[in-house]
Amino acid sequence: MKECSLYDFDSAELFECISDTKVSLKNNNMEYRNIFYKIERILNKYPSIRDILEDQTAHKLSFPECEALVKVVNLFYELLRFEEYEIFLLGGRECCNYFSRMGVL
Repeated sequence: MKECSLYDFDSAELFECISDTKVSLKNNNMEYRNIFYKIERILNKYPSIRDILEDQTAHKLSFPECEALVKVVNLFYELLRFEEYEIFLLGGRECCNYFSRMGVL
């Protein structure tokens, strides 16, 4: 996978770079991958939760389904934490590269 660069990007390139970061996390970070697969297992076990999240359709849920939905949301927030951290690091690297090109560093 090519190295992402945030310098002088339009919004489509930025979105692609963020998507590449997510793919890289899924391929290279075992903890991220485990959380991702935990979500998938829950969504496979409770198809109505998948419908709610992916198709945005309303469903009546049983108590176990409600518990599973809460678990999926919490796991999703954990994934976001990983993604935000990686994007933060990417921004820091780009800042250093930019300042190096300017001769500041």
